Amino acid sequence: MGESITLTSEDGFKLSAYRATPSGKPRGGLVVVQEIFGVNHHIRNVTDSFAADGYVAIAPALFDRVERGFETGYQPADIERGREVRGKLQLDHAVMDVRAAAKELQKMGPLTRREIILGVLVVIALVLWIFGGDLMEATTAAIAVIALMLLLKVVTWDDITANKAAWNTLAWFATLVALADGLTRVGFVKWFAETVAVQLSGVAPWVAVAALLFINFFGHYLFASVTAHVTAMIPVLLAVASTIPGVNMHTLALGLCLQLGIMGIITPFATGPSPVYYGSGYLPAADYWRLGAIFGLIFFAAFLVIGVPWMLAIR
Repeated sequence: MGESITLTSEDGFKLSAYRATPSGKPRGGLVVVQEIFGVNHHIRNVTDSFAADGYVAIAPALFDRVERGFETGYQPADIERGREVRGKLQLDHAVMDVRAAAKELQKMGPLTRREIILGVLVVIALVLWIFGGDLMEATTAAIAVIALMLLLKVVTWDDITANKAAWNTLAWFATLVALADGLTRVGFVKWFAETVAVQLSGVAPWVAVAALLFINFFGHYLFASVTAHVTAMIPVLLAVASTIPGVNMHTLALGLCLQLGIMGIITPFATGPSPVYYGSGYLPAADYWRLGAIFGLIFFAAFLVIGVPWMLAIR
């Protein structure tokens, strides 16, 4: 599906690029910007995936100005090497090379009627999601825009049913998010927090703080929203902590809130960006859950060992 091509930048520099072209008529074109690892197998796979969805995709080798053919993996030594090469690349040159890829895509011709309609519908969807809360729910807006795309023949029903990754994501999140929200609505989360927290009565303050932080962090498995977590879990934990002599409430409250920024990696539905990461297809579901648990433990341990002492030192 893909091939290597040569691009000419504005200053006359010639760089290589990876271009993937769809089998049928292209829906549009896009530029895939590499990471510090060069145009490696992952970037080529991403470019191919866009072509499979009907788009001409070009990934320019931005590091050619520093080292032609640079490509590496993801080991610690590879990361250091990638950072070293990135540090030698001038931003202006990178911008020119991306622009060269965009000019290559312009050879496809002007925007088609379908592309223009799609752009208008995307803008309408964004406006409704951001400002149309009083008019309709975000889900209703999305369904309405998809219906318009079908009616105006921007996409066909076959296009929609063929997107297996999207249906897979919908099936998982429709159930997981609904379950997490249901547990909160029926009062299970509040009951769970109160039941576990009551067992902390009479323990040493530092043990109580560590236990409450643990409950707060890993209790997020029951939530599909940070907002829901804050409203249902944190008030209960603070109320319990206030009954334990010697607990520093200021430090505990700060710790509970700071954890909200690092607990989003534990599940594919933990925070708003999590479905985007999961939906990219880079990590299979089993790996996402496994790595979420592993890094969750690492983050929590680092938070206890580094974060809590630091908060105590600055208060």
